[in-house]
Amino acid sequence: MNGARILLFIVIIFRSLQVHGQGSLLIEDRFEEEGKFATSSWGNYQHGVFHVFAKEGLMTLHPKTSFANLIAEVKTELLLYEENQGYGLLFRAQDYKNAYAFEISPNGYYRLGGYRNGSWFEIVKWQKSSAIRKDSVNYLLVACVGDEITMYINGAKENTVHDRTFSKGEAGLIARSNVHVHFDDFRIYNKMPLIQYGYEKEKEDVLGDFSSDASAFLLDNFRVRSDQWGESQEVHFEKGYYNMWDPKNGHYTYGSISQTDYAFEANFTLSRMKGKSLGGLVFRYADVDNYYAAFIGSDGRLIVDKNVGGNVASLLKVTDLSYDLSKEQSLKVEVRGNDFTVFLNG
Repeated sequence: MNGARILLFIVIIFRSLQVHGQGSLLIEDRFEEEGKFATSSWGNYQHGVFHVFAKEGLMTLHPKTSFANLIAEVKTELLLYEENQGYGLLFRAQDYKNAYAFEISPNGYYRLGGYRNGSWFEIVKWQKSSAIRKDSVNYLLVACVGDEITMYINGAKENTVHDRTFSKGEAGLIARSNVHVHFDDFRIYNKMPLIQYGYEKEKEDVLGDFSSDASAFLLDNFRVRSDQWGESQEVHFEKGYYNMWDPKNGHYTYGSISQTDYAFEANFTLSRMKGKSLGGLVFRYADVDNYYAAFIGSDGRLIVDKNVGGNVASLLKVTDLSYDLSKEQSLKVEVRGNDFTVFLNG
């Protein structure tokens, strides 16, 4: 029997080198586990970074960063974008309607502005910066002392201005509409640090990739974006894997397979599943109301369902399975006529 294999979700973490000198570190978030930043399906902790992909933009604040004088710093890596949309640091925020924002854009510009009662005001309009590394890693740092605000990009001083709109407040992250960006190494200092930056990009995940197989109808390790799979702010391509996460709604996506009998296999990680969440495979998909599905759950269940005309019926339910949610799972379905065979982890 020929096999259709796809890789859904694997994790790898890469850390850049930073050396800190005389500055005293007050706050640090390396995003290795759930922390203080507010999260949603389009802005959350994932695999050692804070991932943002928001169609309408996103702002999130760290609640323990309310200082008058501070130095705020963050590492950024852009994955997908529109040229004129920015991303960067929030600081001296009273709330989401009253805050400063220091942003860079994918086409090599930076600006400083803010929100006052929800209305945007500009201090420094978009300006070209030779320090911005296009399609690469960039580090943003802003230093606030009294009414003086100094902006740095990748260690290069860009501008110093004076503004008295906000004298203190919280720091955080901002990404504009349709920007897909990873934030990492968020830090707050009380003095300017000595820094050595590392610019190597977060590496693509290759662990668990399927080898080339000429007999496969479809083989996708999600190394390259394609129209084969749907994308949204909750469901999209990441760095060598395909990510699906939404705490409120279920999602599915599918590739075209016209064969009647086949084997369908995927490797994936259920790293964010809580409660009675499910993840798995959809097969013999006709439309949104007609398909089969095999799931495993965060509570130790294996379920095979059929959906006919929007009515869901259970074909198989196994409970009390033992598997480690933090590790990779392998789920495979063999389809032959009216018979389905399900394999979990071999």
